[in-house]
Amino acid sequence: MHELVHDLRSPLAAIEAAAHAVLGMGVDEPAVRRLIDLVALEARSAQVMVDHALEGSGATGAVSVAPLLATVASRHATRWSATVHVEGDALDEQVTGDGAELARAIGNLVDNAFQHGRCTSVRLQAVQRGPWLVVRVLEVRSPQGVPPARQGVSHGIGLQSVRRLLLAAGGHHQVLLDEGVRVDEVHLPLARPARSA
Repeated sequence: MHELVHDLRSPLAAIEAAAHAVLGMGVDEPAVRRLIDLVALEARSAQVMVDHALEGSGATGAVSVAPLLATVASRHATRWSATVHVEGDALDEQVTGDGAELARAIGNLVDNAFQHGRCTSVRLQAVQRGPWLVVRVLEVRSPQGVPPARQGVSHGIGLQSVRRLLLAAGGHHQVLLDEGVRVDEVHLPLARPARSA
């Protein structure tokens, strides 16, 4: 299995390089550019997963919240040709867990919001609640309540898998309704003792 994973590096790098080369030729059609951008992004994401697998899965440590959410936002905004905002007063914090797996779990919730919700964009909000860092995945809906047509492709791992990933990190998932709009909350343990108020 290790050799198979290692051998994936070369074709993934070739796919990413080819996508960038095509973009460099001057593609004018916006839809084609978005598709090629997505190919390059997914190839890079797969390379990161390969590197992570080679380093050994299940590696936990301190994960910085701001870059974690920025990575999720960038990846899924491109995937869905939409906007994913990152905000909150706890972006400077760190949580305990496996960064790649946490990105997969949170990213799956963003995918679900775009694929099954009625949102025009998504907000990723980081807040602190006692010993927990809470990432809130909030759907932003248009005033008309009609979502745009989506052409993204979900690579979702399923809600049960999301919950297993969070449980492995010592966290959990919760679903709330805020004025009839679904809010997914990811609770993760802070990598340091909570500051006193």
